Amino acid sequence: MFPDSTKFYWIAGNPSEPGFEWVKNDFNMTLNQEHHVDLKVVNGIAYLYIDRNLVNENGAGQKLTSVGPTQTNVKLFMSNEWHLVPNAEVKNFGMYADATVW
Repeated sequence: MFPDSTKFYWIAGNPSEPGFEWVKNDFNMTLNQEHHVDLKVVNGIAYLYIDRNLVNENGAGQKLTSVGPTQTNVKLFMSNEWHLVPNAEVKNFGMYADATVW
């Protein structure tokens, strides 16, 4: 989450190295409400779905120059060392090679 907001924040790449990118969106989550979040990267294009609605800025996927068509050794972090962890609960987490899986 962005600091002091309810806006979801997704970084692709390594934020400690040049070339990392954040997936742009204007979606603010509703407090005390469960949201379904899907983060998909297909052929280097990032898609952010919240409650099954594409919320990328400009209503389209976002080309990530730091992400190639396929990835290996992917790591996921729920926070980083520069921001406080959001007061949120993650349930039913999964990672899939098939981007069609919801």
